[in-house]
Amino acid sequence: MDWTEDRIARFRALWNDGLPTRKIADAFGVTRNAIVGKAYRLGFERRRPSNRPGSAPRPADARGARTFPARTEHPILSLKTDMCHWPVGDPKVEGFRFCLGATGRGQTYCVEHAARSSRNSERHGRNGDRPNAS
Repeated sequence: MDWTEDRIARFRALWNDGLPTRKIADAFGVTRNAIVGKAYRLGFERRRPSNRPGSAPRPADARGARTFPARTEHPILSLKTDMCHWPVGDPKVEGFRFCLGATGRGQTYCVEHAARSSRNSERHGRNGDRPNAS
């Protein structure tokens, strides 16, 4: 479809009147996505989300500020490269964390956990497989 100046002017008028993108698409004989994309490329003001069930909630304005539950930071977000990555506790239970002790350069675990890790790999083989019990 060719977007002439007349079509763009008509499109802008329908957009500014608040006509739904589906109706605008029908008027021009194109898809809804074509209308959304053209509006974006022309720099039209973004539309607010719909009230329909299943659609994203509308952002709150100053009159009715919405409150959200407090977010708890996931333990993995606190890990840095120079901290021990040894898991402590059950990941499915609240209170799970990582050791976070100091590590040597390029090391994943602190001294204590590195020793435990190497003992486990010696006991179970290089890649953690259990030796054959014959």
